[in-house]
Amino acid sequence: MKYRFFAIMLLFVMVINIFKYQIPYVQYHMFKNYIAKNLCVNKDVKNSCCKGKCFLEKQIKSIDE
Repeated sequence: MKYRFFAIMLLFVMVINIFKYQIPYVQYHMFKNYIAKNLCVNKDVKNSCCKGKCFLEKQIKSIDE
């Protein structure tokens, strides 16, 4: 029973480690309007086509470090 628990925990940690790069993309697509309106660096620039992608790039860079 003890080994089963450790195996499940190890599998859970490995899955999180594999999907850590996809999590910001999922969050970006789920909250795209909120990010573009409130968290975007270029939100004050008129005719900017960023729409929150600058925030997504910062999130991905923080994961790489």
